[in-house]
This record gives sequence, structure tokens and C-alpha cells, in this order.
Amino acid sequence: MCGDAISSVGTWYDGAAPAADAPSWDAVAAGFLGCGYRVPFPYRPGFVTPLDHAEEQAQRVADTFGARCDGSAWEALRGLLARRGPGWTGVRVVGGWSYGLDRSFGPPWTRAHTGLAVRAGVPVIRAITLPWVRDTRSPTASLPMISGLADAQASALLASRGADVGLWTDRAGEVVTTTAGALLLWRDGRWAAPRADVGAGASWPWVVLRDVLSAQHARVTHAELLASRCVAFVSPLGNLGVAAALDDQPLVVDESRRDELAAAQGHLLPEHSS
Repeated sequence: MCGDAISSVGTWYDGAAPAADAPSWDAVAAGFLGCGYRVPFPYRPGFVTPLDHAEEQAQRVADTFGARCDGSAWEALRGLLARRGPGWTGVRVVGGWSYGLDRSFGPPWTRAHTGLAVRAGVPVIRAITLPWVRDTRSPTASLPMISGLADAQASALLASRGADVGLWTDRAGEVVTTTAGALLLWRDGRWAAPRADVGAGASWPWVVLRDVLSAQHARVTHAELLASRCVAFVSPLGNLGVAAALDDQPLVVDESRRDELAAAQGHLLPEHSS
């Protein structure tokens, strides 16, 4: 596991690097009014593919709202991360724009943290279905938008139920994503993933593992999960887990599939150990 303390890498405002402590940043972020993004990803010096993927996600948010993304902040982040020590670390970039009375977005703010845990192994966890429906018809459904309220509600419910992961479904009952990242499941002798058009949350680790495991997009409902031989979760940092129970109903944990996931994680995060 990464031994770094979680710390700020830097804060940028429209290309400049202002001094911004945590309270100052919180005050700025409160003005994003929903037009902000949160993009976590694993990183090690010399391997920038996850960072490139994260920047593309941030750019998608900006393009959707007609706002301007701060490319200079991402370039500065590349330089700062390149100078850190060897090994994998988790990085989280949060950015957004204030919204003016003239119905325009202000200059971009960007802030990055590092030291988030990138974990090896595939632990067994408990999952529940969250009672709040995700509207996948929204143009922002598959974007990494800031959604503090949804996260806080889910965290409180998980704590009250003694569960580790919560599953969000859409209005048709299909699983959209989870609090632990996007899904992969073993059904009918193959790996499957939620349909691409239901906002699966295509983080870089999930995309890589989906391709390594040759997972095909499929309709994923509560019934399909209960009938699966392995229900796996892939976090944006590359952390994995498999569910042993869903809504207090036991799930099969096929150990051979769990081993396959562990091997695939080694492909995803080479030379990484806990």
C-alpha cells in the first residue's frame, strides 16, 4: 500500500499557482454550483497514461458546459508528479468554475492531492443497492462530476447498514455504477460489464481491466448480479474487490475468477505490492 500522507500537490487559478489553504479552497469550491469535476487516478513517474485519461475526463466536463479547462495546471501537475519518488500513488484532481449572474463560467480553478492508497489484492466485501435512482438520460450521467450530496448520502447509509459498497441503478433497474467504482461480473462463462450507454464510469483502470478480461457490455440488473459467479468492483485508483453478499443475500465468490482479477491487476499496476 502507498505509504504517502494525503497532501496537496498544488492549486491553480487560470494558469497561476496561488497560495490556497484548505479553508480557502473549500470556499472557492462552494462556488462551483455543480459545474466541477473530481478525477482520481493511479500514477507513477514515467507512466502518464492514467493522467492523460484523467485530463480527458476533465476536458469532457468543460466541453459539456462550454467552460475552459486549464491545460497549464495539468502540465504543472505532470512536472510535479514526475519528481516524486518511485512507486504508485493515488492522485485526485478537483476542478471547477464559478457561475456568474451573466450566465457565464469564470476562470478555471484546479487542485490536486496525492498519497491516496493504491492497494494490491482483491478483498471480499459486502454490497447493498442504494435507494436513489441515477438518471442516465442526463448528458452529465457518465461524467466525473462533483456530487458531494450523493456521496454523503451513500456513505451514511453504508455505515448504518454495515456495508462496504453501494450500487446505483437507473430508472430501468440496471446497475449504473457503485461507490467503489465500475462493475465487472462473471456470467455464463465470460466477463461482462454494464452497457456503455448507462454511465458506467469509465475510469482508466476499469477500461484497461475490461479490455484485458475481454469483458462484453451487457444488461446488468439485481437478478443478474445474484446469478453471477463473481461480482467485482474497480475503483478509479485501480483498487479491486469482490462481493460476498448483496442486500444480505449471499453471492458466489469463484476463487479462480478472483485469482484472474489479481493477475489482471498486476498487468494494470506492474511492480506494485501492498
